[in-house]
Amino acid sequence: MTWWPGYAKLWNVRAQGHVRHVLWSARTSSGSTRIALLPLFSRELRMPWIEAGPVQGEILRSEEDMLPPPARPNGWRIRLERISSTQIEHWLRGQWQEQEEPEPFIEELHSLLA
Repeated sequence: MTWWPGYAKLWNVRAQGHVRHVLWSARTSSGSTRIALLPLFSRELRMPWIEAGPVQGEILRSEEDMLPPPARPNGWRIRLERISSTQIEHWLRGQWQEQEEPEPFIEELHSLLA
């Protein structure tokens, strides 16, 4: 955390999730973000931007269709509006084959999500 309200600096960040047939995880050694303060009063964690350091990640295709869980009453809404990084260190995909260039990964990600 910092002395500036709503600004956070994070280290050793890991995120994971799924979108229907796609399992994903990403990690970075550092990142920074701004947390919008007013939406916190309406139970919303909104980050207008996130800037990540070098990113590593994995993406796998699942045979099972994983639908999102139903919303909980009085639950918090999380809204990440823009996530950016200037460097992709490496991605593992499918049968754990390393992807050296990010462009083929992006094309494959678009085809998996289509």
